Amino acid sequence: MPKLTVDGVGTFDVPHDKRLVLALTDEASVDQLHACGGNARCTTCRVEFVAGDFFATTIPAVADAIILKSVIHDWDDARSTSILRNCRQALPSNGTLLLVERIMPEAPITTDEDRAHAMSDLNMLRGPGGRERTKQEYRDLLNESGFDLKSTYPAGRFNVIEARVGGKPPPG
Repeated sequence: MPKLTVDGVGTFDVPHDKRLVLALTDEASVDQLHACGGNARCTTCRVEFVAGDFFATTIPAVADAIILKSVIHDWDDARSTSILRNCRQALPSNGTLLLVERIMPEAPITTDEDRAHAMSDLNMLRGPGGRERTKQEYRDLLNESGFDLKSTYPAGRFNVIEARVGGKPPPG
């Protein structure tokens, strides 16, 4: 019978025709989601996905960063500000907010990328009532919600918008 050796775990007998992934989980009892073996060094050990309602004021205050992808563009300014204020309330004073969103150019032209932004803008308007925004419009939303826009990073047709908790909490 073949043997499987897992560093830090042991050596195990494995049936000849058993697949490696199944041998790791069945014979060695190694959780494949834990690349570190469950020693708090991998993403699975350090990240928790929490269901919730970002319109409610009960976003768990358990992290130093919040990431939202393609969320803010779904909503009008009032609903977007509500989401962002709730994120602000959940973050510590040194917290970071990362938004992954399209950024509309100030003056769109006829490039494929600008057309894609415009089509997404129309889809948001006809669907949930949101819209794509310019960098300045994101800055205004963030400022109104208690954040300072620090930087934007291109990521294909999207951008990562980095914001930090601002000096004063948002009103109301």
